[in-house]
This record gives sequence, structure tokens and C-alpha cells, in this order.
Amino acid sequence: MKNLLYVGYMLNREKVIKRTGYTIFLILTLFTVLSHGFSIVTLIEMMPWILILLATWIGIKYRIIGSIIFFGAAGFMTFLIFRNEIYSAQILTFSLVATPLLFLGFQTIRKE
Repeated sequence: MKNLLYVGYMLNREKVIKRTGYTIFLILTLFTVLSHGFSIVTLIEMMPWILILLATWIGIKYRIIGSIIFFGAAGFMTFLIFRNEIYSAQILTFSLVATPLLFLGFQTIRKE
């Protein structure tokens, strides 16, 4: 979180969105490919990460639409992560997936 806030403070909006969005996409895609290999299941499980990549591209051009997509994705991921009892693994997953999406939502809506 400290690194996200530092990058958000020091760089301009477009660079922050690109670096954070592409990094999150690459990390989550690599995790999915390494856990399942190359298969149809991998492509199905990569759909949310591909949507993050598309939201990154949209967020660069259109501030409001990109922000709505990122906040919606963060809300949906929060619902999926915490719909049952709360364990430490769910908190870790939230911090790795939903926190960067919230950060991207705020960075997308900010003005230069």
C-alpha cells in the first residue's frame, strides 16, 4: 500500500494507471497460468484479469467510465472474497486483488 501511494503521488495519472494496471494483470495472469498450465480452464479463470486489462485501457482515455469499472470490480471482488466466514487467506487475497483495484479507481478519477 505504501508503494501504491508513493507511485500515485509522484507520477502523473496516465503512468500510474498503466504501471499499476499492467502489473496487476501480469501478476494475476502469471499466477493463474502457473497454477493450471495452459488449458481452457486457464482461459476461463483469466477472464477477470483480462477485464482488468480492458479497464486499464478504458481508464486511460475515459476517467469516469474507467473509475466506475474499477470500483465495480473492487466491490464485486470484495463480495466474492468475503461472502463466507473471514479467514486470514481471504484478507490476504483482498489485499492483493481488491486494494489495487480501489487504488486504480481513485487514480482514474483524479485530475492532473
